[in-house]
Amino acid sequence: MIVTIRTILDSVAEYLQSGFEDIPVYAGENQQGTEVPCFFITLTNPEIKKQASGFWMREIGLDVVYLQQREELNSNLKLYAVQEWMDEHMGIISLTDGMDTVQAHAYEREASVQDQDLHYKFRLRARVYIPDPKELMREMEEMNVRRKEESAGKKV
Repeated sequence: MIVTIRTILDSVAEYLQSGFEDIPVYAGENQQGTEVPCFFITLTNPEIKKQASGFWMREIGLDVVYLQQREELNSNLKLYAVQEWMDEHMGIISLTDGMDTVQAHAYEREASVQDQDLHYKFRLRARVYIPDPKELMREMEEMNVRRKEESAGKKV
């Protein structure tokens, strides 16, 4: 399975929808005319780092924002109920592209309340393999690399 940003956003949205069926989930920034309560999922600081043998570590930060009606009675209790569900259920997230599914661990999870909105931030890491398009043997031949014995006229 190829883990893309769209796959991650769609999978996290679907996962949230399974726990909060009546609350809409949007991928991206605040959209005009949005009714609350709702969730927004935004990306924060995606990175990719090269590892050995054609492997790469892809790390993507996400901020799931829960918006609710301002100045509503028991609004803090609702925020903390949503946070508690996320703490219990967002440790491992299933990423799916419709055909394959992989499990991704959520790292560096933290929650904060800013201006009466819950921000639940975490990072997903996926190790991906990107094959090197160069053919190493052909590259050696083009550089005229030979064994030491052959270049001296000796045959082994």
